[in-house]
Amino acid sequence: MFCRKCGIQLKSGAKFCQKCGNPVAAAEPRLDPAMPPPQPAARQAAESQPGALDEPRRKATIPPPPTVDAARPVSDGPLDQSRTRRSANIVIAVLIIVAVAGAGYLMFNRRTVPDPTIVANLTAKFGADQSLHNSMIRITSENGVVTLAGFVGTDADKSTAVRIAGAEPGVKQVIAQLMPTSSTIEGITKILTSVIPVQAPGPGTGTSGASGGEPTSQNSQPGMPPTQTDQTPIATPPHTRPTIVQAVLQEGGTSLQLAPGQMYIYGMVTGGAFPSSPFAVGNYAQATNAAGQLCAALAYGSESQNSYTTQTGAHVIGGVSVSGTWDDLRAYYGSNPRAGASIVAAPFVVREDSLVVVIASAASEKQLTLYGVEGLQIDASSSGGVLPMVIGHAYLPAGNYTASETSSAVGGQDAEHMADLIGVFVFGFQR
Repeated sequence: MFCRKCGIQLKSGAKFCQKCGNPVAAAEPRLDPAMPPPQPAARQAAESQPGALDEPRRKATIPPPPTVDAARPVSDGPLDQSRTRRSANIVIAVLIIVAVAGAGYLMFNRRTVPDPTIVANLTAKFGADQSLHNSMIRITSENGVVTLAGFVGTDADKSTAVRIAGAEPGVKQVIAQLMPTSSTIEGITKILTSVIPVQAPGPGTGTSGASGGEPTSQNSQPGMPPTQTDQTPIATPPHTRPTIVQAVLQEGGTSLQLAPGQMYIYGMVTGGAFPSSPFAVGNYAQATNAAGQLCAALAYGSESQNSYTTQTGAHVIGGVSVSGTWDDLRAYYGSNPRAGASIVAAPFVVREDSLVVVIASAASEKQLTLYGVEGLQIDASSSGGVLPMVIGHAYLPAGNYTASETSSAVGGQDAEHMADLIGVFVFGFQR
């Protein structure tokens, strides 16, 4: 037996514990797995003693783990704070790297590139593109702002050109002034076509007039028979293909005398800010700008001298004389009188082998470029710094063609006075 209170072994038959004096009745054997549990009555008696079971229970009690608050870190010690700062620094470093990389990408794609380089690169890319290589596109760039003007095949081709230009390094903005030839030009460029059959000059006929009908001699008067002198054969041999005798421009001029030929074509262009008159003879087509002033005109006929009047300070007159023989003459022109005009076109038809003469001009602008006539030879052009006018010719086989021009201002010009005018004269002949 063991003492319930102090746990020492008691002698057999003892009624009190010799160490603590605890009554033997309160004693029970030390807990031993091999021993049966104490009876309920004895256990109740033992538990009735104050503090009898407290100490063993205190020794066996294990404090529960501290409650962890999920809303706050497990530890805010120095080590955890260092880790937090290190993680924040890593995040900041990653963000800085991403920002620098993005800025570098933007700088690469929007870096300063010389305008001539941009124009050269886009010209090469347009030429290599299957849908654009036959298009007539004038490319200009000013401080990375690219302007595309001219003609493309379809609206899809226009979108392709804008997309290629927008992706070119150094390009900040793309201004598209492209006209699909598959869509109507009415409302953008007014195109009027005049077909005037003209009898070819030949021995004994003199020079034919621009209005067709019966030819008249240079010296005859209305209602009077031609003189004997008028029956003299002209110097040009019959069936000689038409050729350019003279093409000339006079900057600041209002009157022009051309070298002898069988047909004479004239053009004039002004600044357009003040009144001007049409040509004195053979007036054919003209352009009136958005301000209501006549600023460009065309004329042709049998007169080797022509003139006009103007109050403008800047103006140009030009002309070309044509010699040879032809069996058909057809004249076409296109006019763009809208404010800020920069493009115009004139479709024309060649029915047989023909000499094609083109006269193009742009009012209140500085630069002009011709497109669409393959093999065009420039015969005369105004110098830089004055109103642009160009005269050229080419020999073309039968077919359908479109002559076009694009023009641009240098700066300071009034858009209300800008206008474009292009004329095409087709001299058909038989070989």
